[in-house]
Amino acid sequence: AANVAPFIDELNEGLNGSASPKDLETMMQLIWLRLQAPRPDTSAFQAMIQQYTAALANKDANPQSVFGDTVSVTLAQGNARVRPLNVARLQELNLKRMEEIYRDRLGDATDLTFLFVGTIDVAALKPLVEQWIGALPASGRKEVGKDVGPKLLMGAVDKTVKKGIAPQSNSLVLLTGSAEWTREQSYLASSMGELLEMRLLDRLREAMGGTYGVSVSASLSRAPRQEWQVAVQFGSAPDRAEALYKAVLQEMDSLKRVLPSAAEVERVREQQRRELEVARKQNAYWMSALATKIEFGDDPSSVLQAEQLMAALTPAQLMAAAKKYLDTANIARFVLQPEAAPKVP
Repeated sequence: AANVAPFIDELNEGLNGSASPKDLETMMQLIWLRLQAPRPDTSAFQAMIQQYTAALANKDANPQSVFGDTVSVTLAQGNARVRPLNVARLQELNLKRMEEIYRDRLGDATDLTFLFVGTIDVAALKPLVEQWIGALPASGRKEVGKDVGPKLLMGAVDKTVKKGIAPQSNSLVLLTGSAEWTREQSYLASSMGELLEMRLLDRLREAMGGTYGVSVSASLSRAPRQEWQVAVQFGSAPDRAEALYKAVLQEMDSLKRVLPSAAEVERVREQQRRELEVARKQNAYWMSALATKIEFGDDPSSVLQAEQLMAALTPAQLMAAAKKYLDTANIARFVLQPEAAPKVP
């Protein structure tokens, strides 16, 4: 029961893995093999290409795929790194070049930081680290990150995608802007998003009966740029999309103008407590939280200070966050609608 999978994404490279306590050594061996002895397999590569080709063959007939690609391409503003995956692009893959990139990115352990979380006997782990990680080559090369975009989308965008015949609509509303990242502001933005979601569920689902669900995410990013984003998503009947969108804007405006009640703040706080209690029982939570602290040079012990932020949360803070992060200067709205209205019996 051990696995290790390499990854190379926009900002990071590394390995993700897991193992049962008794198979820890096997996982360590896999770490070394993944980094130092990759084995390109032409047959496996061709099988993967065929599998993806079959999956992508009917992609343009899938309304959700077309909608997702429209959102990505619009927000990317032509950036070459954000091209939708299709059969033609798949043919650009070259196994030899892929191996060269893999070995360049993962063959040098200079800038790799290894983090282990879970049921671990440190005394048993130490010699395995010395044997399998200590043996990895490190040239000492220094690398500096480069911002290659895409840049922040400015202004207002309103796009409707007509695809499919199912009598349903999906809407996505995005607000974006630049802001300095701090731990407190990141927490306040997220908390404001949770309150907005609660209000939208109460209005769009319960009061208006227009949707089964609404999701809101509000977050601040630290790299490659310090920016914020608020995303609101909901589904509805095609003829209700416009009315629900107007209700979303009204609730955003209300949150900026009217102080939230103490009961609402406690509702947000209680939800956060429950989620944190569950999350702290999972290895994945500790891995993600600590990895982020290490990546940005933060004090790892600050991962234990969530309760302090929750206890200090006030209505005034949420209202201030709403004024800052519900700014509609940069707003993008995307709506998926059917190509033809459903026939009425």
